[in-house]
Amino acid sequence: MSFFTIAVIALCVLSGGLGLLSLFTKDRRSAWLSVISALVIPVAGFLSTVLQLIAAFRVVGAADPASKATLLSVAIAEAMRSTAIGLGGFVPCLIIGIVALARAPKAPRPPPPVR
Repeated sequence: MSFFTIAVIALCVLSGGLGLLSLFTKDRRSAWLSVISALVIPVAGFLSTVLQLIAAFRVVGAADPASKATLLSVAIAEAMRSTAIGLGGFVPCLIIGIVALARAPKAPRPPPPVR
């Protein structure tokens, strides 16, 4: 597993943890943070895919012609895995964050000014 895939998994865990934390504490700020971090997950997955594909083509360019197909297929599979993790983690983390946001109490309104 590459560094980029591990970073996407860590972002999924962080977002899900923030969402669960905000469910139990009913804190509105951590619920918003959970929703925002969930929206970053697919972007991180796609960025990871692009970076891994660039690295794959760099390796294939310098490889022996007989092993190019194998190297390319392994590298593309790893790149697609990070995309799948990013998209798979996005939906549950976003749902948890939205539910937490809905359950969190709204901030009290300030009293009207005295005239």
